[in-house]
Amino acid sequence: METSAAVRWNTGEPRRCPSCATVAIGEGKPTSWRVYTCRACTTRFTRWPILAFALPHA
Repeated sequence: METSAAVRWNTGEPRRCPSCATVAIGEGKPTSWRVYTCRACTTRFTRWPILAFALPHA
């Protein structure tokens, strides 16, 4: 079970990590119903952080 909580993505730049501003989503359009993990700082982020436990991870 994962213990790190997800945070809300940047509304203006959903491809970028909200913590370190690294481009975390390379190809395609960001999907609201996925949890993304930044490769630089390992921050987990999604549009709906309260639902992160049930959303698929990318």
